[in-house]
Amino acid sequence: MITLFRRIRQKLIDSGSFTKYLLYAIGEILLVVIGILIALQVNNWNEERNDVAEAEQLTERLINDISNDKERLNYRITFFKTVMDFATQANEETELKKASDVYEKWEYLLAVFHTSQTWPFMPADATYNEIQNSGLLGYLGESDIQNLLSSYYIDNPLQLNQLVGGTQAYRDYSRSLIPVTLQKYIWKECFEIRGLDLQIFGDCELPAGEEADIEKVYDMISGDPNFPPLLTRRHATLLIREQIQSDMLKVADNVINQLKK
Repeated sequence: MITLFRRIRQKLIDSGSFTKYLLYAIGEILLVVIGILIALQVNNWNEERNDVAEAEQLTERLINDISNDKERLNYRITFFKTVMDFATQANEETELKKASDVYEKWEYLLAVFHTSQTWPFMPADATYNEIQNSGLLGYLGESDIQNLLSSYYIDNPLQLNQLVGGTQAYRDYSRSLIPVTLQKYIWKECFEIRGLDLQIFGDCELPAGEEADIEKVYDMISGDPNFPPLLTRRHATLLIREQIQSDMLKVADNVINQLKK
């Protein structure tokens, strides 16, 4: 083909027809430009097709991540409901001081300690970050789904982090007063951690030989006027955490449903 064009061009030059040659040259340039544009368009189509395929794979991974997050969130919701029960128990005893024996006082200290339990949650965001960094976020859907993802991966975790203040003050207080021997007993006999995503409260008996310390710490905590405000603040953070985590579950369901469309 190139040889043919050269022969035509040479024939036009030899015949002395400059105008015809000029028109031919322009036509040849246009053919080259059109060829380049077609090549670019084909390349764009290929890139678009690759982006769509990659976005589909990332979408599947994102659905899987959020589905696993839901399971982890449900574990924590159940966990913190139990912590809330302990906080209620500790609050009632602090107000009424109805414990009549060392066993009931031990139950109070156990409730005070367990009210300080925490279990952080952060969504698995590796896939979400990859989508953002690759510039494929727009392939997931309209602005609604993007806003939901931002709420799930950014806004809700920030809200959870803001609860650390009320939690930490209470933890510092309760764990500074309960003797280390009792805390060791609680960790060994009254609480179990199985990996990163399973924590279990267990029934445990009154620790033998610790009666004197239990009586002493019970009187110290239940009679301290500084304790009720700390307990109230901790109780408030648990209520807020419960709401945030429930909201995250709803957002997670909404995101999964929209991604599957």
